[in-house]
Amino acid sequence: METFKPSIREIVVKQIELDDLDNVVDIQFFGQHPDGENWDYDWVHDYDSYKYFFKNNEHVPIDMLLEAIIELKEAGATHVQIYPHGDHWSYYLTGVKLEVMAVDDVKEKRRKELERAITNGKVSLRHEEEELEERKKRLERQKEELVKLNKKD
Repeated sequence: METFKPSIREIVVKQIELDDLDNVVDIQFFGQHPDGENWDYDWVHDYDSYKYFFKNNEHVPIDMLLEAIIELKEAGATHVQIYPHGDHWSYYLTGVKLEVMAVDDVKEKRRKELERAITNGKVSLRHEEEELEERKKRLERQKEELVKLNKKD
């Protein structure tokens, strides 16, 4: 009897982008800048006791984060992936639903993967066979040309 190790299915439910975070702190503490610019202020960092604090991330107000998390949960997410946007002052929150797959579902998924792999392998093999035939024909033409060139006039 074949046994299958457990599989966890990840279903993407919804994605939320918390963007323009570079202005959130400014607006929270100073209000909207009259010229639409960023406020000019200094940061005083007091985190010596936190060895792994990474300052180059944007600050997300907890209420904003909770609102996004609740929205993802209400959409059916059981877990969330959080990652920064590389070019903007934002984070992507992707809500996913994780569930253990039933053995029959794992078998069916594997069956479909194998069928697709076999079909794709056959198509690929057919293309390779066609290419091999073309190479054989080209080789034969080159041999014929060589024979003609080697014939003594």
